[in-house]
Amino acid sequence: MRRQFRFKQIPFKEPQIDPIDEIISQLSDEMQKNQDHPLCKLLEENVKCTQQLAESLEEMSSILSDVSSNINIIPQGKSNYTKAEQIKAELEARLIFHAKCNDPNWPVNRTPNDGSNSQPNT
Repeated sequence: MRRQFRFKQIPFKEPQIDPIDEIISQLSDEMQKNQDHPLCKLLEENVKCTQQLAESLEEMSSILSDVSSNINIIPQGKSNYTKAEQIKAELEARLIFHAKCNDPNWPVNRTPNDGSNSQPNT
């Protein structure tokens, strides 16, 4: 004799809210409650400063990429260069850099064309 198994039907339930969405919702509620908290204001200032720093670093990277092709840098780790050769290369690099700093056509030194009275960077 065979046994027949009957499977119990489980009623369909709507899926619950995604736990991540729930956490994000709770965090945003908490952030709105604590908006005037000194640490929250400090965090906002920190984010602004970090964004400004990132923009400045991108600008510096752009400037250095314009200059770097004209500078002969001898890596410090190579031992086959003499101290005199390292000093000579450093002096050449500084001379080239200072010459570029005084060049009005170098992008860093250009005066803005917006009518402001800013001086070129030297």
